[in-house]
Amino acid sequence: MVIKADVQGSAEALADALSVLSTEHASVSVLRAGVGLVAPGDISLANTTSPPAVVFGFGVKPDKGVENMARREGKPTRCRHLLCPSVRC
Repeated sequence: MVIKADVQGSAEALADALSVLSTEHASVSVLRAGVGLVAPGDISLANTTSPPAVVFGFGVKPDKGVENMARREGKPTRCRHLLCPSVRC
């Protein structure tokens, strides 16, 4: 998973919350958690893993160019603005 957030504290909290969801049958791996808009490098990084990672934005959105790039590469982004619905508090 690649996480982009509006502030560092949100990126860290989301990465920590998602990391504990791993089980013996499935694992959650955070490749990158950072601040800023979803960028082309985030889409490229997500596509380097097998299976491809999810790109998740919290409080940020990709610009139209990045959104179109993600769709072309089969990597739609998921963006949210509330932390609790994102991690099911």
